[in-house]
Amino acid sequence: MRCGFTVVKCDDCAQSQLVAFSCKSRAWCPSCGARRAHEIAQHVGEVLPHVPYRQWTLALPFGLRFLLVKEPKLLRLVERRLVESIFRWQRRRARALGARGKRLGGAVCFTQLFGSAFQLSPHLHLLAAEGVWSDEYEALQARAAQLRLPLDEEPAPARRGRLAVLMGFSLHADTATSANDRQGLLRLCRYGARGLRDGGLQR
Repeated sequence: MRCGFTVVKCDDCAQSQLVAFSCKSRAWCPSCGARRAHEIAQHVGEVLPHVPYRQWTLALPFGLRFLLVKEPKLLRLVERRLVESIFRWQRRRARALGARGKRLGGAVCFTQLFGSAFQLSPHLHLLAAEGVWSDEYEALQARAAQLRLPLDEEPAPARRGRLAVLMGFSLHADTATSANDRQGLLRLCRYGARGLRDGGLQR
């Protein structure tokens, strides 16, 4: 138990048991990493509003990777620009749909520094709400409730994946969850939080 432990409790019988961490003083521990990812996912899943979310994954050019890892402030600036760009696009879409007044976005960002083969590959996993918050939210909901559902129309053709590639940057946004899919949201949170050290959750 000298490396730490956690308490596991059964919801049915209320019996608890101590489970020792199996890191054995290694720098990277799969057991502790999985535990940390699960704890972060549980926390994020509890505080996020019940709305649809989309995962935006930004991969960075090879020539910038070492520089951004060496200078964390630059990586934070990349994260900020990504968030600002997505929020700006969402506000334009909301304005085109008739939303007025102040429009606010919401997102949480996980920063990963390595790829699946443990190669240096800093990239961002951003979970952004599918839409913005507005003072006219209830009015828009009332209007949406009166829209005719396209039940008799032909099914829409299959769309292409949401992927943009430019100058070595790659932005993927084809993974999303519905407002009622909390388990799907937790899976995305655990995926983003895998391998994070303390303080790896950025926003």
